[in-house]
Amino acid sequence: MPIVSMVNQAIKHQSAATEQIEKSGRALKQRLPKQMNQLSGSFFDEDDDFVFEAGQKGQFTAGSDYLSTMRETRAKQVVFGETFLDAAANNMKRSNSQFD
Repeated sequence: MPIVSMVNQAIKHQSAATEQIEKSGRALKQRLPKQMNQLSGSFFDEDDDFVFEAGQKGQFTAGSDYLSTMRETRAKQVVFGETFLDAAANNMKRSNSQFD
């Protein structure tokens, strides 16, 4: 087989692989935020339950550590999700750049 034919064939395979990776990346970008919301929602619900059960009756006053902890973790839920999705997107971009 001539070298030109072998190079053309290799380029076709590389192009098909790159296209498949990009298609998978787009599908992942569409699904990941919804799944992340569901998983982080479950995680933070469990966290709330744990902190609530760890607190003793009467300790949930306005300035209590338990109440402050519950509020702080809920406030960080959006930041947690955004940070995770940004890291996943950056990782996919780095992985895709290896095929360029």
